[in-house]
Amino acid sequence: MNSKTAELYIPANTLQSGNSYTVELKTRMAGDKSKSMKTQYTFSVVRLPLVAVIDKLDITESTQSVVSLDASASYDSDSGSSTGLDYTWRCYLIVDGEEQ
Repeated sequence: MNSKTAELYIPANTLQSGNSYTVELKTRMAGDKSKSMKTQYTFSVVRLPLVAVIDKLDITESTQSVVSLDASASYDSDSGSSTGLDYTWRCYLIVDGEEQ
């Protein structure tokens, strides 16, 4: 990655999450090549959490009714995609703020 500018731009989704990267900067005086400096900066790209979204399709408050929920809007923050997600559902009773 070579650049003649003072700023480095790395486009989104170029670096993989879960990895560490080192950027090296070499600065030289244009008129005097003997004057130079080199430095490095190391950083990690963290994995962002999954985003779980539950959309209510149809809820009727009756013991005889079917409750239908949709989690297809959930996604991986790193890729923006829902490809590869597994879904596990659990329904439980809450009494006085406690799970039963």
